[in-house]
Amino acid sequence: MTDLSISKSVTEYGCTKSADKLHQYICDHSLRLSEAQKWLLQESRKHPLSSMLFSSIEMQLLSNLCYAINARKTLDVGTYTGYSALSIAEVLPSDGRVVALDKTDEYLKDYCLPAWKKAGVESKIDFRHGSDVQILRSMESVGAQRE
Repeated sequence: MTDLSISKSVTEYGCTKSADKLHQYICDHSLRLSEAQKWLLQESRKHPLSSMLFSSIEMQLLSNLCYAINARKTLDVGTYTGYSALSIAEVLPSDGRVVALDKTDEYLKDYCLPAWKKAGVESKIDFRHGSDVQILRSMESVGAQRE
């Protein structure tokens, strides 16, 4: 069984401290995190389930890919504290949209909304909570009716 507790040391921006010099160099010199991302990472790491967060390197890669393909609509399944939704929303064009799904809204008030507001992207994020499967089926049904 996998141990989900945090056993690795984490740097200020969410990179795992590593003996691998190349990995450490990438973490130290290539991350470009917004103030909202830094705040949200700091707050999220205080939570016992913080190991569910994307690493900052992975999130930056995903954000860069969304930017490179000029993504306008994205889906975030398992929003948790909103770090991935925030990171993607920050690179979307002004008409871009993130539909963020989570089974609970437990983290919305204390984590997601303050970070999204701090970054000025709250209008780009459509948060929905409940059964992901039911929400996706509902979205599919609405999409099919529009065609």
